[in-house]
Amino acid sequence: MLPSAGTWTLIVSKEPSGFHTEYHERADLGRVPLTKSRLDTPVERLTFTISATDADSGVVDMTWETTKVAVPFRVAR
Repeated sequence: MLPSAGTWTLIVSKEPSGFHTEYHERADLGRVPLTKSRLDTPVERLTFTISATDADSGVVDMTWETTKVAVPFRVAR
């Protein structure tokens, strides 16, 4: 994750053991912008939720404290 004041970015890397102190941008497989919103009620534990919106698509949400980031997805067949 690359957080910022506005949009956050999910970075998918080829490095399975990559860590922010040794990040190599050249190993990025892709970057996905996440929609950021503020929660009215804080979430104590970092939580990931995958919800279906129909048979072929859904939304991945990450919530923690008063922040929620989300990204829609579609299953390729």
